[in-house]
Amino acid sequence: MRPSLLLRTSKLLALLGWLVVPAVAPGAVSAQAPGAAPSRDAGVTMGVETRLTSVRSQGAWMLGGRLRFHLAEPASFGAEAWTLVDEVAVGAGDPGGGIRLTLSYAGLVGNVVLLRRGPVQLGVGLLAGAGNSKVRFPVSGAEIAADNFVVTEPSADAALRMAGPLHLRGAVSYRWTAGVEDLTRIGGDQLQGASLTLGLSFGPF
Repeated sequence: MRPSLLLRTSKLLALLGWLVVPAVAPGAVSAQAPGAAPSRDAGVTMGVETRLTSVRSQGAWMLGGRLRFHLAEPASFGAEAWTLVDEVAVGAGDPGGGIRLTLSYAGLVGNVVLLRRGPVQLGVGLLAGAGNSKVRFPVSGAEIAADNFVVTEPSADAALRMAGPLHLRGAVSYRWTAGVEDLTRIGGDQLQGASLTLGLSFGPF
């Protein structure tokens, strides 16, 4: 599947997760399978994740880390940070090879578990924070422009409890940005995009 089609699909799934799943949440939260384990104890979960995201309608890889505090089910809160693995080419076909774009952001995150059945749980989350993007020349590395901006990113996610404290997590999300004004040849909407995320988390401890 092409990255552009994959990312458009993830955007749709993220929006559906926010619009449809909460509508059935009241009945779903209590719909635990017979014999399922009770709510988890309070604790801390740490995770490392990778994601395929869209920047300027191009597919790009990001690496991230997350820290979550579980105080009372079904809610948790914490923080996430993300950065591009490689710079994104802008106008690579132009004379001189175009320019290169970097993107990093971090923020506070809230998550709510909407459905739990055995080792599987489904939920929604929201990141609210800030980011930074820079534009530079590819050969000399000289920075042309840089700007800070505000980020909000809703998500729909699923987690699978594996062995011990190990969990596998997947998510679809969409990143919105605001306040981008000083980036050469880059509009604020070009930093927005859908993401597919996969990662491992450990905890709670």
